[in-house]
Amino acid sequence: MNVRQHIQAIRIQLFQMSKLSQRAVDNSIKACELRCKESCRHVHSSAYELGLLHRSVAERCRKLLAAGLSVESDLCFTLSSLRLCAAFHRTYSATVAIVQNTLFSLEDDRISPASQSPVLMEMAQIVNCLVGLCTVALFEEEVQHAKRVLKNDDFRRCFLSVLCQAHDDVGQQNEAQNTFELAIAKSLARIAEQAHEMADAIASWLEETECTGIMHKHDLQEIAPCR
Repeated sequence: MNVRQHIQAIRIQLFQMSKLSQRAVDNSIKACELRCKESCRHVHSSAYELGLLHRSVAERCRKLLAAGLSVESDLCFTLSSLRLCAAFHRTYSATVAIVQNTLFSLEDDRISPASQSPVLMEMAQIVNCLVGLCTVALFEEEVQHAKRVLKNDDFRRCFLSVLCQAHDDVGQQNEAQNTFELAIAKSLARIAEQAHEMADAIASWLEETECTGIMHKHDLQEIAPCR
C-alpha cells in the first residue's frame, strides 16, 4: 500500500468536505436570516458530493489503519481525519435541519423575519466564524486557529438566552416565533459542537497528541456502513 498516496488523497478530500460544509453553514444562515429559498436549494445541492467524499475518506482511513501505520504522525493524521470526516457530515446534517425549519416557517404567517431575535443572529455569526476558523486551520495547518475555536464558548451564552426567551414566552402570541428560533438555535449549537470536534481533531493531528485515544466510538460506528 502506498501510504503517502492515500494520505495525500485524504487531505485533498478533507479540504473539499471542509469547503462544502462551510458553504452549507453560510447558506443555511442566509436562508434563515433572509427567508431565502435559493439559499435553501444551495444547501441541498451539496448532499450528493458530500456523501461521496464522506464514504471515500472513511474507506481510505480504514484501509490505512488495517494495513498498520508505523509512523506516529501518519496515525495521528488518519485518526484525526476520521473525526473530521464525521464532524463535517454531522455539520451538514444540522444545516439541512436549519433549512427545513426555515422552509416550514415560510408557510407560517405567525413567524416574521422582522421579529427575529438579535441574539439568535449573533449566535449564527459566532457559529459561522467557528466553522470558518476550522477551515483556515485545516488549509493552513496552523494550530492556533483551532485553539481559538476550542477557547470560544460564546455560542452557549447565546443558546441559553434563546432558551430562556422561549421559556418565558410560553403561551404568548409569539410562541410560534419562539418555537422556530429555538429549533434553529439547537441546530446552530450542534454545528458549534462539531466545530469544537473539528478543532480538537486538527489540534491532535498537528501536535501529534493522544493519537491512540482520540477516536470516539460513535465515529467508528458512523463510518462503518460506508461502501
